[in-house]
Amino acid sequence: EQSTPFVHTIVDSGVSVSALTFTDQDLDSMELGGLVSWTLPVDRVEYIETYMMYLSKDSVGSPRSQVGGAMTLGVREGTIPAGTLIDEYTHVNVYTKSSLVEQTTPAATQLSDTFARALGLRFLDYDLDDHDIGGTLGWDEPESTGQVSQYNIYLAHLSDECSEDQASSLALDLTPRMLMAVSDGFNDSNSSNE
Repeated sequence: EQSTPFVHTIVDSGVSVSALTFTDQDLDSMELGGLVSWTLPVDRVEYIETYMMYLSKDSVGSPRSQVGGAMTLGVREGTIPAGTLIDEYTHVNVYTKSSLVEQTTPAATQLSDTFARALGLRFLDYDLDDHDIGGTLGWDEPESTGQVSQYNIYLAHLSDECSEDQASSLALDLTPRMLMAVSDGFNDSNSSNE
């Protein structure tokens, strides 16, 4: 063994994305969907090859489920597909990955499930002819309308297996984008939100 060793200083520093944000735009309960965005790292970016995104049960990414594939250097956002089940996940995590390994401790943000459902569906048929309907459709807006961009109205027919009481309870459980209502033979502009 030599008496005077060669000395080399090892510098270890983490390289991570920051300012991670997610806004849920899927209005169904217990489902997620929307953009995850972040600020790119400034230092040592030459070591980053890809970014990886996961849903996890804590801020350190364990246990986890991958969302999408590897994202290339310079990408500032990823998508959680609409209809993704939230299960027991509480966070979204983004990892940087070098040619050697994925970082151990990711950037994380807590998940918040946006849920919006129209309630109190009201329709009074003023058309006096059989098999024709006409009148104003109304409903109560959800408490939170921040992510609601429109309400879609659909005509529904009762099947022999479905009673009016069952159909009524089904209509109350639908979200604004799948609201069951009646508009047969009517221009959509005649249906309104009171």
